[in-house]
Amino acid sequence: MMYKVLIAEDEPVINDGIRKMIEAFAPEYEVSACAYDGEEALRLLQSENFDVVFTDIRMPGIDGLKLLQYIDENLPQIITVVISGYEIFDYAQKALKYHVFEYLLKPVPASGMKELLLKIDRKLSERAKMEKERVYHRIFAGKNEETDGPAGPRGCRMFLVNAGSLWYGEETEENREKNIIEKAEEVLEEWFGGTEKKRWFWFPGRALSEYIVIEDTEKENGTEGGTVMRAFYEALCKADFPVTVMEGEQVVCMNGLYGEYRTLRRRLSERLVFGRSMYLTDGAEGETVDYRPGTEEMNDLTLWARAGLTGLLEKKLAALLKEFEKRRLTQAHLEELLLQIFQGISRGITTGNHFSQPVIDREIRMALSQTDTYAGLLQMLLEILYALMGKEEEKEGLADTVKEYLDENYSRKITTKELSRRFGLVPSYLSMLFRQEKGLSPSDYVNYLRIRKAKELLIEDQTLTVKEVAELTGYTDPLYFSRVFKKETGKTPSQFRAEAGTRNNK
Repeated sequence: MMYKVLIAEDEPVINDGIRKMIEAFAPEYEVSACAYDGEEALRLLQSENFDVVFTDIRMPGIDGLKLLQYIDENLPQIITVVISGYEIFDYAQKALKYHVFEYLLKPVPASGMKELLLKIDRKLSERAKMEKERVYHRIFAGKNEETDGPAGPRGCRMFLVNAGSLWYGEETEENREKNIIEKAEEVLEEWFGGTEKKRWFWFPGRALSEYIVIEDTEKENGTEGGTVMRAFYEALCKADFPVTVMEGEQVVCMNGLYGEYRTLRRRLSERLVFGRSMYLTDGAEGETVDYRPGTEEMNDLTLWARAGLTGLLEKKLAALLKEFEKRRLTQAHLEELLLQIFQGISRGITTGNHFSQPVIDREIRMALSQTDTYAGLLQMLLEILYALMGKEEEKEGLADTVKEYLDENYSRKITTKELSRRFGLVPSYLSMLFRQEKGLSPSDYVNYLRIRKAKELLIEDQTLTVKEVAELTGYTDPLYFSRVFKKETGKTPSQFRAEAGTRNNK
């Protein structure tokens, strides 16, 4: 991407020197116009589009300050740089009033110009990324975006990346999410976040574990993107958790990406092998195994549950998971089998803890979303088993008691394990009972309380920084707080505060 530059400087030698430095140090900047007085610069601004303007302060006719004022009031997207021979405080103060990006004194050394161009490049890249993110989020929300036409004469390609197991959208404990999600995001940013990777763009998908990577292709039906993504896949595989990459087809129009995303997402949900890493290209079907436990095995589970034989159920569950792991089942197939197993156990229970199918379905999905290994999955499933074999009287009044505790302590770090110790129930069972009564999990309720309080603090106390608001509402990591806040509200904390301030001032 080329950035267009206007230089407004009445001394031809200096004008030419600035142009040569820009062209030498930053080939992505095109000095498309040079003006030798303010009036000429103003005419150019009114007739052409520029990304950056370098201007002197003292020029014939319209001076640099009036030019900066015009840009600030009419073209605020332009980055302005003052290069002046006058170190006068009044000039600098007025320039800052018009949101000048940098104020440099003549003569500008080569090192100073290099550093300045890098700063401008970072600023423009971040701005372009935010605009691209806005466009892509509209497209992936199913809305066509008005663009200049196709995404470029040679199109773009999508890659769907899933880190770990497929997470269905329910928040898990903060520390585990950092271990998996933030590690994946660090690798993504390392590979596709720098200014030198301008053809690449990435952002989170619908599932917590899912990321969308877009490449603006340079060659029609080229293979460079696939080569880069395979190298990225190898790097992510070394991060100690499974990863699945789905390579999509090239599309010509940006608005066609939404249909491609839906196709890749469906294939991902069907082909992702639990606990394994895979790289799937277009048309590759991956691994599928049609395995079913025997009818006698399923009947045994029901009979053992009816007899209260928890020990036998534990051993059989562990044996089945070993068999599933050996057969490399997809997550979708694994989920289907686990639902059958636990519905059979639930039917055999006679103690009154007969949970409904939607509750069991949700618990199985949660278990699959909270671990990436069969060993971890076994522990989650045993907790569900113990919950099913528990006592009915434990339900009475529990949800209200837990809610009162969360209302009073939401600003502290609260985990399901802590709640389990405090209330004497296994975590999965406690969460199940709370969701049945309140409609959401304890962790979701804590997030609701924290975000509600964060909104109040952002509006009522403008002196608090985002970091301080995060700490006051129980988030030790301000970046994690910002991500959760945006997920819940659609805005970053700073955007929310700015928009709330604008509404209050009207």
